[in-house]
Amino acid sequence: MLKITNITALVTKSESIFSLQTATDGFIEDCSNKINALKETLSAMFEQTVLQLREGDII
Repeated sequence: MLKITNITALVTKSESIFSLQTATDGFIEDCSNKINALKETLSAMFEQTVLQLREGDII
């Protein structure tokens, strides 16, 4: 009986760890996507600013 309990606890803990890893992977991917979107936005803003400086729209 003790061995079965230990195996059940191990399986439960393994499932919890796997679930946590999955959630962490999802969080990391979400952060990465947001960082990439922010990079694109900042790059576009920079390009727009440079164009406006060249055209004299910004003093």
